[in-house]
Order: sequence, then C-alpha cells, then structure tokens
Amino acid sequence: MRKFTTRDLTLAAIVAAVYAVLTLILPIPAFTGIQVRLSEALTVLPFLFPATAPGLVVGCFIANLFSPYSLDVIFGTAATLIACILTRHMPNRYLAPLPPVLLWDTLSRSSEAAADHSRRFSLGKEEYPRPQPT
Repeated sequence: MRKFTTRDLTLAAIVAAVYAVLTLILPIPAFTGIQVRLSEALTVLPFLFPATAPGLVVGCFIANLFSPYSLDVIFGTAATLIACILTRHMPNRYLAPLPPVLLWDTLSRSSEAAADHSRRFSLGKEEYPRPQPT
C-alpha cells in the first residue's frame, strides 16, 4: 500500500471543495425529493485517482450538512464512501460508473427521502395541504 503524500492530501482537499461547491452553489435541486447533483459525476474519480476518495467523502459530508433531510448526513455520506471504495476496485473503466449510480441513486436517496417523508407525515408536518372535502 502506498503512503498518503502531501500531494494526495491536496488533491483530496481540492476534490472535497469542488464537490461541496458544485452541490451547494448550482441552482439545481440537490436537496429535494428528487435530487440532481452534478457533483456526483466526480464519484468516478477514485477509479483514476484513488487519493480522491477521502475528498469525495468529506465534500459529500460538508454538502449534506445543508440538507433538510436529517438522514442525509449519515446515510448519504456512507453511500458515497461505499461507492468510492467499489469504484476504486472496478475491473475496467466501463464498469466504474456503476457503483455510484446503483448505490447513490437507487438505494441511498430513495430510502432517505421515503423515511424522512413518512416521518413528516406521521408528525403532522405535511409539506402539502390536504384537499378539503367538498
């Protein structure tokens, strides 16, 4: 195993900053029920540069601190970590984008949004007003 050098730390810090800025600054719905994050395109980087994985996880954590979903900080960051690890160990470049797509979009986001949405309804804090009977 290779040592984590100062250059690797700098690369990870730059990737963390870029991930957080792309998620928070762009006017794309990154924290709604259907999340669209341009920064998720960066999750393929660990296949090419393994030193970027810690930066992606830290950047995801920083961006998720601003999320209205409380579970997003824990499970979203964990999904990004697992996706980075799996992406790093993919056998070829054509399969490298699969872990982020499968873990992030299908498992993590849908389960977090469903859990948080059902919790809001059970507490009576509905996002949408109920239709009045006629």
